[in-house]
Amino acid sequence: MCIRDSLRPEVFPYDLPPLAGRMRLSPARKLHIERLDGNRGGLGLSVSGTVHASGEKPVLRLNITAAGLPVDDRLAKALPEAAREGLAEAGLAGGTIDVGLSVRGAADEIDVDADVTLRGCSARPKAFPYPIEKLSGRVQWAEKTKTLTLESVVGFHEATRLAASGQMRLSQPQRPAFQLALQANNLVLDEKLRAALPAEWQKLWKQHQPRGSIDVRGHLTSTDEGKLTFQGMTTLRGCSLVAAELPRRLDDITGTVEIGPGAIRPVSYTHLTLPTN
Repeated sequence: MCIRDSLRPEVFPYDLPPLAGRMRLSPARKLHIERLDGNRGGLGLSVSGTVHASGEKPVLRLNITAAGLPVDDRLAKALPEAAREGLAEAGLAGGTIDVGLSVRGAADEIDVDADVTLRGCSARPKAFPYPIEKLSGRVQWAEKTKTLTLESVVGFHEATRLAASGQMRLSQPQRPAFQLALQANNLVLDEKLRAALPAEWQKLWKQHQPRGSIDVRGHLTSTDEGKLTFQGMTTLRGCSLVAAELPRRLDDITGTVEIGPGAIRPVSYTHLTLPTN
């Protein structure tokens, strides 16, 4: 069977390009989609798999790939609820994505796993509301475990380069669990960064009043109570701050500092260079 039509399946109610390809229907009422392809306005689409209609509820086993899919409100509205919540949690918008979907199940018991490549997207994660642009990398969604996996996701905030890998479990959307490896190069200590930090870290910021720029490498995790913690190392690049032990502000500080829950301390004083005048 050869068809030329538009595909708008209930599992993904999105206005997709017209498709052309070949299907065949077996005596057991199983529709075999050998391959359907379409392209419109830079959006390329390919579909293959089976739809088995022998029972009351058709059973889907579909593989869908899309290239150049815009990240916008239309996409968010078409996604399954859990995936839509994940998109909102990440604050992802703009740019385009390449998507591979694995659709398995029947009627209201459909699982949709996704493998997404980011191309020039922007984000403002709810857990860390810091604007990030020019995102690239790979994100995977597993429906059964409600897990979002980041693989070498890289983005920029002005001159700052940010990178993340790890997992976000969204089985409880109001209290997502994080296990992320983070890296930031030339991170500017300004008001935008301070405003994005959790309240506990803002208290430390107020106490030390840091300025300048830093390089950061570490791990961000969340507790069962939803509290975020960060453990890692920071390289100071000509920074200044207020130290509680000293009566005046320290300028032109370089060196390596360890950051942990509720504490910021030098790795060793031999790694710090402080002005003597």
